[in-house]
Amino acid sequence: MLNAIFYVVKGGNPWWLMPTDLPPWKSVYYYYAKFRKAGIWRELNDTLQAKTR
Repeated sequence: MLNAIFYVVKGGNPWWLMPTDLPPWKSVYYYYAKFRKAGIWRELNDTLQAKTR
């Protein structure tokens, strides 16, 4: 799921144009939105940034 989210976010592609070898775009978007609402992306970014400094 994370690979699919990173594929869309990094590439700037629309969700519905994801390759067929990844999970369905609606499922991927569901988890992306759920993680975003819960603040998981911010927490992940802050943790990774702290560890690299």
